[in-house]
Amino acid sequence: GLQGLNEEEARSRLEASGLALGALEFLRHPRVDSGSVMGQSPLPGQLSLPGDSVRVTVSLGPERREIPSVRQLRGERAVALLEATGFGVAVDSVESDEPRGSVVAISPEEGTEVRLPSDVAIQLSLGPPAVFMPDLLQFSEDEARDTLAVLGLVVEEVEAA
Repeated sequence: GLQGLNEEEARSRLEASGLALGALEFLRHPRVDSGSVMGQSPLPGQLSLPGDSVRVTVSLGPERREIPSVRQLRGERAVALLEATGFGVAVDSVESDEPRGSVVAISPEEGTEVRLPSDVAIQLSLGPPAVFMPDLLQFSEDEARDTLAVLGLVVEEVEAA
């Protein structure tokens, strides 16, 4: 058989057997490297007369595509665009200072050319973390500032009453 050979190797093997390389067909294949013979007709083991030609199918390799830019889109639209362009999408939600539903990260990065089929992981923002606001009415200003600092909050303005 000719499977796995390149076009020139297939031509040489056929000529050594008294056959000729006939029509070439080219197809994309997700797992066969570009330039490799994927199939032939007649099939290996079938009888052929000297001088007959053999039709050969050669791989163009897997389809490759760049990961589109989705950071400017909201979560559902980003997922829809990735899926529509042939990617499998895994979504993870993370706390972030970005607005809820924003794309925070994508892996592989946007613009990276990958083989199809391929999976892409995106992280969507849950929004900033929510913090339980304590009752500060009975605290001194210093105690209130210290309590808020422990929670990761910053006092921006103090009004005297």
